[in-house]
Amino acid sequence: MGQLQTLKKEGVAIFLTSHYLDEVDYLADRLAIIDQGKVVAIGSPNELKRQIPRDIITIGVHPEHVDQAMRILQQQDVVKEVSQDSQQIRLATEHGAEVLPQLLRLLDVGKITVTTSAISTPTLSDVFLKKTGYELRE
Repeated sequence: MGQLQTLKKEGVAIFLTSHYLDEVDYLADRLAIIDQGKVVAIGSPNELKRQIPRDIITIGVHPEHVDQAMRILQQQDVVKEVSQDSQQIRLATEHGAEVLPQLLRLLDVGKITVTTSAISTPTLSDVFLKKTGYELRE
């Protein structure tokens, strides 16, 4: 990546194709997300991430609690979107740091064992998921 950064500073236009979205976020001034041969999004990394104006909360639960946890979380007004990946539940919400304790209390009342929880701001992976409907896998 060092040589690419040097060329970029010299004003050289570089076209790069990559599945490594963290690398793209770091290197690209502008990018296009292409799905099945069609451009579905174009802009700077920050412009595209701002199109998802929500924090992402990821909550891990034991497999036997996933369905019940999904039902509880989907009923909350503060939760804008819910998706599931194995034992992980992903939520889109405003003000994630304020909302997370409330959601954890609700799950505790429901006797749901939470194994992990995390808050993150939107990434290019989140943009890719939103624009294409699926996650980018290696």
